[in-house]
Amino acid sequence: MKEHKDLLMSSAGQQGISLNDKAVNKLLHYAGEIDRWSRVYNLTGATGIEKIIREHIADSLSLLTLESIHQAKSILDIGTGAGLPGIVLAILLPETEISLLEANGKKIRFLKNMVIDLRLNASVLEGRAEELGHNGLFRGRYDLVTARAVARMNILLELSVPFLRVGGHVVAMKGPDYAADIAEATRALKLLQCGEIHVKNISINGKERYLLDIIKLSATPETYPRRTGIPGKRPL
Repeated sequence: MKEHKDLLMSSAGQQGISLNDKAVNKLLHYAGEIDRWSRVYNLTGATGIEKIIREHIADSLSLLTLESIHQAKSILDIGTGAGLPGIVLAILLPETEISLLEANGKKIRFLKNMVIDLRLNASVLEGRAEELGHNGLFRGRYDLVTARAVARMNILLELSVPFLRVGGHVVAMKGPDYAADIAEATRALKLLQCGEIHVKNISINGKERYLLDIIKLSATPETYPRRTGIPGKRPL
C-alpha cells in the first residue's frame, strides 16, 4: 500500500498537483476496485494497482493542470469506460457536477457502484452520444466535455460539442500523434462552430501526454450529431 501511495503522490507532484489524505485514500480504493473488477469484466487493458495508477490515474490527474477544468461547474466525460478521467475528477473536484457517459452495461454497473461507494457528486448516463446529444436534458448543458482514448478529433468533436453551452470547452487527451488529429479536424472545427485547438504538453512518469482544449463559439447546428455510427463511418 505504501508504494502505491508513494507512486500516486509522485505522479501528482510531477504535475504540480497536491493531494490531501482523503483524495489519496479514495483514489487508491478506486484503483483497487478497477483491478478487482477488471479480472472479471475487463474494464481496462491494465491490471495490477501499480499499472493502473501509472497508466490511468496519473494520466487523468493531468486535467487538473488546465484552468478550464477548474472553471467548469459541470463536466461530462464521454466514453468514460471505467471512469477515466471522470471519476478521478469527481474525487478531486467534489463541488463540480460530473456526468459519466457510457454504453457498455458491465462498465455502467461498475460506475454506479463507484459513485455510491465513493460518495461522489456524479451521475451515470447510459447510452450513445449520438442519441443523447439531441436530448434537450443534455444538449447545450455542460461547461466542459472530457474524452480519453475515445476517437479521432474529427469524430470526437461531433460527439462532444453538442453537449456544450456556448463558451464551453472540449478537452481531449491524446498521445504523441496528436498533430495528425489536429490536421484532420479543420473541417469539423468550422462546421461545429469551434475555435482553434490549444495544446498543453504534460510529462508523467516519463511519458508525454497532450491535452487538446477547444472552445465552442456559437450554437451547434441541429444536424449534429448525426445518427449512431455515422460520425465514425463518415467523419467530418
